[in-house]
Amino acid sequence: MLFPLTLPPKITDRLTKASLIQLQLFKWAAYTEEASLEACRDWLQNHGELQDRAEAICSWIDNSEKRRNRLLDFARCAERAEKTQWAERIIEEHDRLLHAAQGELEALPEAKRNKPLPAWQTNGKNLLILFYDELRSEAGLPKTLFADNTKFTAQDYLLEFQTANSKVIICPFCQEMAYCTITRDRIYTDIDHYFPKDLYPHLSIHPYNLIPICHACNSGMKLSKDPLKYDDQPRRTLEHIWTPYRSRGLNDRIALEVQADEKHRPQFVQFIPLQEDESVVVALDILNNIYRTLERWQQRNDVIGEKVFRRIRDFIRFFHLNDPEHVHDHIGPYLQELIYWLEQEDMPREPYTIPMMWWLVYLIAEELSDSETPFAQELRDCFGDVAQHARRRQERGAELRQWHQDRKAQHAATSE
Repeated sequence: MLFPLTLPPKITDRLTKASLIQLQLFKWAAYTEEASLEACRDWLQNHGELQDRAEAICSWIDNSEKRRNRLLDFARCAERAEKTQWAERIIEEHDRLLHAAQGELEALPEAKRNKPLPAWQTNGKNLLILFYDELRSEAGLPKTLFADNTKFTAQDYLLEFQTANSKVIICPFCQEMAYCTITRDRIYTDIDHYFPKDLYPHLSIHPYNLIPICHACNSGMKLSKDPLKYDDQPRRTLEHIWTPYRSRGLNDRIALEVQADEKHRPQFVQFIPLQEDESVVVALDILNNIYRTLERWQQRNDVIGEKVFRRIRDFIRFFHLNDPEHVHDHIGPYLQELIYWLEQEDMPREPYTIPMMWWLVYLIAEELSDSETPFAQELRDCFGDVAQHARRRQERGAELRQWHQDRKAQHAATSE
């Protein structure tokens, strides 16, 4: 991710408990010789912390044909040796991602039109994704799964995430747009499975595998691409890739090489790690090849260039700079302060702050000292624009203020 995110303790607690129950149900269905809910209940009652809730869990499953069929369909599959081996492996992998993020994860084969998964794997996959489907449903994960008897819904998840990441407004993978929208006290967003649930269904509600991101990143770019293996890259282990919530953001570990084209528009050439760090190299590879971040920025270079000059105009107005002929002599410190604001204050809040910051770095380093460069000319134009239109802007502000006061007076008169 371009900037760090915090995983709230409540999300960790709820999703860990729910996923462990899911895996226990999966393990029972893999080992059982009697595919019935009665047998499942008896098995859960013999497993420590679930024994007090075994009856309630099985009743919840029995209350839905979808839940009941997914559990029993897998339990009825005859491939017991394959099922038990799968169960033991995915329980180990779940714990590996939860506690250390080291070692390997084994992906399911991708189902293809001419070569679908065998029935036992399809049924097992459907069972493992069941709890994520329940989380995203209106009812959410039921209170019977939790010792405190409180349900947990997708809205609870998103509210916890938003509270813990209160400064984050922009998508952490592309920085193009807000990761969510809110209306009528409801949060709408995509929740990305960093390790795709089609390939790693046992991680479908793992707390370290879910990230709220924008729809373009999730459904347009990433789809089911696997950060452990994509294109012709060798398969990687967990310690050799960036993992959600455990790894730092990339914003203070990379530079962005920028050049100007013949029309003086930014050209975003490549990300450059600031230190030798293989995990950063891999993270940038994922960013470019899975989320296509740099390519998307380049497609919007005109927007990014315009946003930079809008911010410069704002600084000119704020600091009351008024000497257009010598702008390049004294504006440098103010632009350097603007770089600070883009990097330290606006990073998770405003779109395109990383490419804006590095475009501004390029302009200051390459063009500010020469009064004949396109950048210096644009700065002079900014000064002229500020001076020419200052009175009109003030008048317009006064008009809107007067409209508000008149409307307030009308409401007061009506209420009398």
